[in-house]
Amino acid sequence: MSNSQQSVGQLWQVDGVGTNSGVTVTQAAAAGGTLGQKHYIRAIQVSGDAAATVILKQGTTTIFTIRFAAAFVDSFTFPVPLVSAANALVSCVISASTAACEANMQGYTAA
Repeated sequence: MSNSQQSVGQLWQVDGVGTNSGVTVTQAAAAGGTLGQKHYIRAIQVSGDAAATVILKQGTTTIFTIRFAAAFVDSFTFPVPLVSAANALVSCVISASTAACEANMQGYTAA
């Protein structure tokens, strides 16, 4: 099996659209019998109609921030995934300064 075909854990994708005050998309902490599981964020895609800040969080802790000075469309692929603590949720937040915005976040969950 090649590296690109190897299983990396449970894949997930979350997305959302904001129409009046930013947007937050969240991948919930692993539930039930999956204690010790971590989220690995591999990529995000974001857009907004005005200046804004995009923040990736693990729970309430910021793990990545970028500020846009005007309307924006951008994507980020993390060659080394951003890793959460065990049993923590992760979220992508676009600040309330943008009325029309979208956020997408992809990754996987594994031990």
